[in-house]
Amino acid sequence: MSYERDLKQSTAGTAWPCHCGDSNPATYDACHTCQTPSWDCACQAVNCGRDSVCRRCHKARGFDMAEDDEYLDCDLCDPSDGSEPYPYAHCCGCGADGSSQFPDCTCE
Repeated sequence: MSYERDLKQSTAGTAWPCHCGDSNPATYDACHTCQTPSWDCACQAVNCGRDSVCRRCHKARGFDMAEDDEYLDCDLCDPSDGSEPYPYAHCCGCGADGSSQFPDCTCE
């Protein structure tokens, strides 16, 4: 597949931004443009290798959600129905939770 096709097929919110300004499909383990490697956070966000904090949950690289009470048994972080986790930190100040009433995080 081509980079353009991969990027288009990447679902909304899963493409990861690189420090060089390019966006990359979540399936790419390095930036298409500058070859900077990516890293996967426990919240399932893909991040630029130069970042030490996750762009989605704002936890430090290497953070283990399984050891944090805030994330244990959280249906947004680990949905019991097998669906994808909510793509934003659920502890953000705006109250977004993916519902129809509060679908998107407005923080930042």
